[in-house]
Amino acid sequence: MRLVQTALLSATLLASATSAAAMTRPPSDTGGSSSSSGGTSVPEPGALAMMGTGVAGYGAAVALYRRKKRNEKR
Repeated sequence: MRLVQTALLSATLLASATSAAAMTRPPSDTGGSSSSSGGTSVPEPGALAMMGTGVAGYGAAVALYRRKKRNEKR
């Protein structure tokens, strides 16, 4: 469980650090080119869902491993 909490904490810190860095830099002015937005990047909901699914799957794997290990001791 501590490993899952550590993974969630590090993911949260990484996300906040990248968004904080994006807020401190002004968007670059490309001279009106429509091919480059120049703004800050926003993660897509699908990417966040995939990350959440991966974290949940890892947590489930850890829980199953611990349950199996506990049942073997009996």
